[in-house]
Amino acid sequence: MAKGYTFLRWNKKYGSTAQFVVKDNESGKQSVFSPSRPSDVAWSTKDLANSDEYKNWDTFGNEKVDDLNKVVF
Repeated sequence: MAKGYTFLRWNKKYGSTAQFVVKDNESGKQSVFSPSRPSDVAWSTKDLANSDEYKNWDTFGNEKVDDLNKVVF
């Protein structure tokens, strides 16, 4: 499987309030991720990107990164 992470959805905010639904490409698990707090991720087997809470967030073009700790937004 591919390594790294894919950005699936975005809350359309910038700076410290930006949040994304990201997928771990190796495990297939998803989490809500904030670039201002990269260590605060809780991986889930649920399809968060299509859950009621996040399905109306913008898609983020399936942007891929190797390391969430290096994301600046």
